[in-house]
Amino acid sequence: MELNNHPIHPAICDLANNAGVKLANRLVSRSHVFDGETIGLWWYNQTLKICFPLSDHEILHEVCHYIVADQCQKDLPEYGLGSVGSMGQKYCPRVVDIFDSEMQEFAVQILCIRYGRRHGISHLLGEMPTYCKSWDDYDLKMNKKAMQNSRTLEAKHSAEIRCCLISAF
Repeated sequence: MELNNHPIHPAICDLANNAGVKLANRLVSRSHVFDGETIGLWWYNQTLKICFPLSDHEILHEVCHYIVADQCQKDLPEYGLGSVGSMGQKYCPRVVDIFDSEMQEFAVQILCIRYGRRHGISHLLGEMPTYCKSWDDYDLKMNKKAMQNSRTLEAKHSAEIRCCLISAF
């Protein structure tokens, strides 16, 4: 299966380059979006039998995961956050606890919102185009999730502190 070049917002390419993570013109089906070396740019829809490019938002999200990850996570599939293999990928174990995983996810979302707004990157999610109507809408959804319980609220506060320490934003 031949994959065409994937047009990616230049600000995302710059961010990935500055972070030291490579973007690869490869399928993420039966692999991982981040395989411990590169971020894949395409997914395969089994039902439609068609390849789709990951959206700029999805790629930005993965680059932000790399930025937020501890050094020991940067060579692990899915950053060591665990994967159940819902798209046919191999299972990969979680190497961080639930709190750190939630904190990292909130930090990634905060950075995506900030960077996406600043650089005019599309907020649309390829697999769920109606989920996120704008970066403001995405921000509201994240904050609503943080209010679910004291653990998620604490994780979001920790994520905000972590984001303050990341100089790229």
